[in-house]
Amino acid sequence: MKLQTTIAPRRDGTVIVRGAKNQEHTFKSDEYGDLVCDIEDVDLMKKLLSTGNFFPADEADHAAAAALVRAAQVELDEDLDPDLDPDEDDEPVDMNALPVESSPAPAAVAGEVENNGPQEDEDPVVETGASEAVAPTSRRRRA
Repeated sequence: MKLQTTIAPRRDGTVIVRGAKNQEHTFKSDEYGDLVCDIEDVDLMKKLLSTGNFFPADEADHAAAAALVRAAQVELDEDLDPDLDPDEDDEPVDMNALPVESSPAPAAVAGEVENNGPQEDEDPVVETGASEAVAPTSRRRRA
């Protein structure tokens, strides 16, 4: 089957694809400027057609190419790990739900005081390292 690609060509105007046995398949410009190549390896055709970057150059081959893509998809589905498929018994997951904490928040250690910052009726206090605390001057009004 003659395939066409939408991949941008290299500087020499070609796209090279290697098969399973490392054989080269070179896509070259035809008389219309399309990059085409005859591919006879069915497994390679399945892989190329499944990428979405390759399609049949001849309109008559579209049905056969679609059948190859369906066959490749069935093979992929059979290869999937059954544990990855959701079970019918599983409840649907609410993707907008809040996260569930894995463990409760740690309790305050005895003797520690929880600091929630200054309250509305209190001025913030800045520690100076001296024995007394000093309120910031920028918030105090002078009388």
